[in-house]
Amino acid sequence: MFVRGILLMALLLVTACGQGKKSDGTSQMIQRGQLAEGADPFVGEQTLACTSLDGQCPQSIGRLLTVFPDKSYSSCTGFLVTPQIIMTNSHCIAGMTSEDYCAQTRFIVRTGKGMKAKALRCSEVLQVNPLSEEETHNDNDYAFVKLSVPSDIRPLVIDAQAGVSENQTYSVWSIDARDGGMGRVVRRDCEAIQRSLVLPHFEDQFSSIISLNDCPIIPGNSGSPILDSAGHAVAIAYAGNDQKTADEHPVLNGRRVALGVNFTCVDFPGLAAFTGESCKRMDVRGAGRRMQNVVSQKLAEALEQQIATWILSADQNLRDRFEWKAESMGQDTWSPVPACAKGEGELTMSMELPLWGIKSLADENLRPKPTLKKDSESTVRLLAWPGETENDPWVFSLEGDDELNAITAEIPVCSAR
Repeated sequence: MFVRGILLMALLLVTACGQGKKSDGTSQMIQRGQLAEGADPFVGEQTLACTSLDGQCPQSIGRLLTVFPDKSYSSCTGFLVTPQIIMTNSHCIAGMTSEDYCAQTRFIVRTGKGMKAKALRCSEVLQVNPLSEEETHNDNDYAFVKLSVPSDIRPLVIDAQAGVSENQTYSVWSIDARDGGMGRVVRRDCEAIQRSLVLPHFEDQFSSIISLNDCPIIPGNSGSPILDSAGHAVAIAYAGNDQKTADEHPVLNGRRVALGVNFTCVDFPGLAAFTGESCKRMDVRGAGRRMQNVVSQKLAEALEQQIATWILSADQNLRDRFEWKAESMGQDTWSPVPACAKGEGELTMSMELPLWGIKSLADENLRPKPTLKKDSESTVRLLAWPGETENDPWVFSLEGDDELNAITAEIPVCSAR
């Protein structure tokens, strides 16, 4: 088949959170840095700005700032699901004991008065959902932390039944601290895209892992709540890619993607809202195979269109004497070759032979839409002659540059229609 050369390694893109980049360029969105000598972020007046256009930022969303003994720090986003329980990502806590985490971490939230904020202490880590060392795409990256005392802040409303629906816009609320300061609350509106090349196994509104297109989250945004149009939290963000990686990726083509855990798959016995009852376990391998079939079919259609367009401008002899197909030349390139021969007598002529390559595998929503481009065009000499009897296959030879030098093969006689 002429689609055999396509690179399908990009279809099953790894989305698990690790410190380094994965094959799709996503990584954990933890902000890391080093405090200035003598600085203590937990002492003195705290600030946390609201950048929402309407000036309304949920107080329940805050910064989880962890300061280590060497004065390095890490920063994630967290949010209140009850007046005393915070939800964030597992990877924001991984490797730390409950005692160490709470001794070194404060939950910084707005007071509701201008940019003023306050730092709240935690008493224990209630749950850190374990993350697989293997890249299974099924890691539920979430954790729950208990404050020392209940806050007077209204928690987010949780909806763990609705799921994340196709083509719907969701709001990601995060703490950004690009300048190294105390940070600001930021809202990003992003669209949920199912069955994309990035995450083909996000097939259903109840799938465990979800993806949001055109969603440029940054370090420090790990643990951001994802809200629906009613303002209910339905998922938690845990990974994203930077612009450089997005620009260089063969599928993303500059697009930023955020990944999240669907609340339908969150199970926390301490809270009635999180039961995991609506969860649909993702079929990673099956979804990958289905996506591969879709891409192969669409690529075949794209190549057929290229052949049809090329034939319209080809020499009359080529149209009269052969039917054509696309043949893989390796490294995701294809060229027209005779599929079968018709007419009588041998043929010798020069011709321009195009070489097509993949320009893009995805449309603007990262769904499969192979787009081809002409990589080059070579002048070659075509030689073709019939077999000894009427039903014997023809022989053709293409002689040209090194890449297409002396390609010789037998082709059948076209069947009469």
